[in-house]
Amino acid sequence: PLELTLYVPSTQGEKTLTSTEVQKGRIAEAEGEMSKIFGGTTEVSAVGRWYNKDGEFIKEPVGKVTSYTTPKDFNKGKAQFEKYVTQIAKRYNQSSITLEYEGDMFFFNNPDKRGDKNE
Repeated sequence: PLELTLYVPSTQGEKTLTSTEVQKGRIAEAEGEMSKIFGGTTEVSAVGRWYNKDGEFIKEPVGKVTSYTTPKDFNKGKAQFEKYVTQIAKRYNQSSITLEYEGDMFFFNNPDKRGDKNE
């Protein structure tokens, strides 16, 4: 099987932390969407840290929602999944959403935030 992980942010924009209930809802939504597309999920909590483009150190809780799927089901659901990731990037006002595919990390950019220096 193939492994695909979606990192669900707990912030609205880059710095505004959401409530625990909002984050739980985001994770539940991701689990539902990925389960429909790929057949199931596993979720774990983690903490993400990075430096933003202004040199500020950002730290936030994240939900890691992982699906294990077949190459056939991955190819069948890829367009639907990419559409979902684009939608949440916009709704959560994120410049990008982090994905992990087969152990490699990718950043799925929000097309509305390209080149935007202001949050």
